[in-house]
Amino acid sequence: MNQSVKDNKSAIRSDAKTVKPAAKKKSAATKRYLRYLTLIVIAGIIGVIIALVKYFGPDKIKRNSSVTIQFTYDGAAKNQTPTGEKFSIDGIKSDQVLNDAIASVGLSSKYTAENLKSSIVVKGTYPADVIDKIKDFNSLYNFSESQDVTIDNYYPTMYSVVLYDDFDPSISNSDMEKLIKAIGQTYKNYFINNYIYSFSPEKIQDMLILDNYDFAYRIRIIKLHLQGIKNYASEMYEKDKAFRSGSQSFNDIVIKCRNLENDSISNIEAAVMTDVLSVSAARLRNQYEYEIKLLENEKTYKNANLEEINGLIDSYELDGIMYLGSGDAMVKVDRNSKETYEKLVEMKKELTERIVEIDSEIEKYNSFITDMNAASLSTEAKKTLISGEIQKAYDKTVEIEKLFADMITDYNSSLVAEESVNVKENRFVSGKLFSAGFIVMAIKCAGPLCIIIMVLCSLHAFLVERKKYNKEVQAAAQN
Repeated sequence: MNQSVKDNKSAIRSDAKTVKPAAKKKSAATKRYLRYLTLIVIAGIIGVIIALVKYFGPDKIKRNSSVTIQFTYDGAAKNQTPTGEKFSIDGIKSDQVLNDAIASVGLSSKYTAENLKSSIVVKGTYPADVIDKIKDFNSLYNFSESQDVTIDNYYPTMYSVVLYDDFDPSISNSDMEKLIKAIGQTYKNYFINNYIYSFSPEKIQDMLILDNYDFAYRIRIIKLHLQGIKNYASEMYEKDKAFRSGSQSFNDIVIKCRNLENDSISNIEAAVMTDVLSVSAARLRNQYEYEIKLLENEKTYKNANLEEINGLIDSYELDGIMYLGSGDAMVKVDRNSKETYEKLVEMKKELTERIVEIDSEIEKYNSFITDMNAASLSTEAKKTLISGEIQKAYDKTVEIEKLFADMITDYNSSLVAEESVNVKENRFVSGKLFSAGFIVMAIKCAGPLCIIIMVLCSLHAFLVERKKYNKEVQAAAQN
């Protein structure tokens, strides 16, 4: 019996010895994980402190409101407007956009465009894949500067427009948000109205009264107007030959202008010249004489230029220096190549051709005056008839002009739809401690630090457990 009691006591002491190390191990692990947690908390606190310094320090985040403007039309990524011209976002700071935006929210009595300009910051943003390409290119360029490397130019199609409260720190949050939204929407309208093809149908009667001019000059005015429409329509046709407005293309406008010029206007012009028709012969003669005087003055000036050019060509020598007079200044010209000589010859050719043209025009006007002196006074019936024909040509010109203006409007609609310019993602940053902006900043600063500490703690825990496991394996092997 005594032996049994002794065995029980021995077993109890053995169990106590086994439990005590296990409890110690559990306590050590708990302390270790508490230390890990403490380190993570400290990292978070450090991150928050960094965020506080950034948000409220010398370069603190100012109160601001922003919108994002995105362009989705063809050519936006090439930094082009819908018409193919170079694009600039600077128009968003124009007086027209800002003043219209201010007026739309009823703040014209408080602010002007000048107040806002310095408080607006516009930044372009690039897609992630484009940024990666640019980074890859820069790495390649740095790796091998001796090789020729080409890369396409990338331009932003999305812009962040930020309005800070510098212009008025006392402005309310709601007014700031309304103002930046209005700026974005007003700029959208400004873009659609300005960065498109424009053709205002300024009818001839809006610019002048044809009755104030003689027949010959009425015809000239209509011809010049038709030529302008024809040139513009031809340019538009070259840009987009496939475009149709109804069944009409831009080339149809060109053909209509050409037909009107070759048929009606040519016949009218021939009748006026043949019969020497004039509303007032004396006034027309004076106009012709005035034209001749202008041409003679131009011819005198061109002849003087031609004489100077001829002298330079005759005395020209390669590998030398010469000086050309230009008003009160002297221009130094290097003769180290034949380029200068060829330029002088080209200038001589242009001057000679223009002088020949002037002589021809002077002869034409003198012929008109001679015909007027020899002709009998035209009848009123002929004048009435030719005046009516000119009026018909004018009416047809106005019809073509209106048709072309409508085609331009249709073409612009196909180029820039309302959805081609999007204003979205309005954000407001208050600059206060518990604002969304500060919370985001704190997460950005503290998050990476906490993740780094967590990774290090996980690595440390793994090494500790592995070391313990190795010891247990060694102990088991020894037993």
